[in-house]
Amino acid sequence: MIRLAEMIGQELASTVLSRAILDDRVAHAYGFVGPEGIGKMTAALAFAAALNCESHEPGDACGKCVSCRMIDQKGLPDVEIISPDGAQTKIDQMREMRRTAQFAPVRGKRKVVIVEQADTLNENSASAILKILEEPPPYLVIILLVRNPAMLLPTIRSRCLVVRFAYVNVRELAQALVERFDAKQEEAEFLAAFSEGRPGIAISLLGNESFFAWRNRIAELAERIVNSDLRAGLRLSEDLQSLASAETGDGITQRSAMRSALTALLQRYRDLLSISVHNSDGRGDPGRISRAIEALLWARRAVEGNANLQLTADVLMLRLVR
Repeated sequence: MIRLAEMIGQELASTVLSRAILDDRVAHAYGFVGPEGIGKMTAALAFAAALNCESHEPGDACGKCVSCRMIDQKGLPDVEIISPDGAQTKIDQMREMRRTAQFAPVRGKRKVVIVEQADTLNENSASAILKILEEPPPYLVIILLVRNPAMLLPTIRSRCLVVRFAYVNVRELAQALVERFDAKQEEAEFLAAFSEGRPGIAISLLGNESFFAWRNRIAELAERIVNSDLRAGLRLSEDLQSLASAETGDGITQRSAMRSALTALLQRYRDLLSISVHNSDGRGDPGRISRAIEALLWARRAVEGNANLQLTADVLMLRLVR
């Protein structure tokens, strides 16, 4: 298991949580705020382990005692993870959490409830836990994992101690992937850049051969774009959409897959820009590649903003090949 002190690039969050344990000033409700894949769940489990550790490590878990091992295996009954039921975290889930929270811990010192995507709470389900946030049992710690704090009701947000999780420096993340997970340097550097400094995403893709085969197809598409003219634009758009479709499934939507495809394509263009700038023979046009990067950033923002995917891909390709 990963301890608080071992979290990648989240020194401030780790210090805040460790200090709360050392000073015996643990809040009853936390809002862990940051983008998907940044390490919020890892931190929540590390914090739960530190709160229940049997070895009395100063402000952290030992990672070796029975309690720590049970948490690592998701087997400690006093740590509960509540995931969304479909697109929302529903009122019945929160009512059940409120009911079971009244029971004292079975084994550990603290009962920890982790709401995995608290920004999927609707108004009714959020209101259902308001009272327990106001008047919690002394042993209860509720951790809300939040991607977008604006989606939380103000009454919920105001009752949580907010801990923010930042994007990790890409070089730091790449180094951690090499040192801790024995990743090859090239693989680590690509994953750190592709994940945009989000350790959870980078770690999940380590050794994923199908992902790297897909990445190679994206690189081939980039080469074709560079060498194509306006007449090939719509065909290249179809190819991009096809590559995005290949990444759907297992909870990955078409929109999320298109964003991933654009991110991989963007990374390839950044590599091409670096090559064009440093090549003494002047191969490549840095100006054109820079404009392509701007177009890719525009397309990714459009996808994130719920734009029509096919229209966005069509316009993007016409901008890239002109």
